[in-house]
Amino acid sequence: YFTTNIAAELMPCLVSNGHIDGITVVGYDAYHVDYQALWFALLDRKWRVPGYAEMDGNFANMPSEKNVFKNAVPLKNNEKPKFDDMKEEMRLGHHYMTSGPELILSVDGNPMGTTISSDEKKTFHATLIAKPSKEEAKLSRVQLVTLNNTVIYETRDFTGGTIEFDIELP
Repeated sequence: YFTTNIAAELMPCLVSNGHIDGITVVGYDAYHVDYQALWFALLDRKWRVPGYAEMDGNFANMPSEKNVFKNAVPLKNNEKPKFDDMKEEMRLGHHYMTSGPELILSVDGNPMGTTISSDEKKTFHATLIAKPSKEEAKLSRVQLVTLNNTVIYETRDFTGGTIEFDIELP
């Protein structure tokens, strides 16, 4: 087993600092099971850990445009984003990782990455904007997953658009 210094430093940083800047969740392929399993395990333990997409490419071996993974920050008021604003949005987790499809979720008007108190409130209103990539006719499955891999909303064969729904949390 090869362990990089990043992996070795992950837990001490979480324990001593209470946070990390983020980890790679999408890399090498769009559904990297080991990366996502680690991320979900951290989230299930209620750590705040932004996830990021990355691709180990270089000028001699750049991936095709079809296989590029990216971090997408939803635009505010259709304004051109400034670099410092993008960094802050990504630090807060207001972005999404993608290999092509678009997905923006808000809950009670709050952007992705926001911590929302659920001490008294049990029902929340969600707005989901999703659309498949240019090469796809539809998204085969869109799920909203909470702690311990609990699926609280799912739609299949979604051609894209906006969905609004209420979710109840225990």
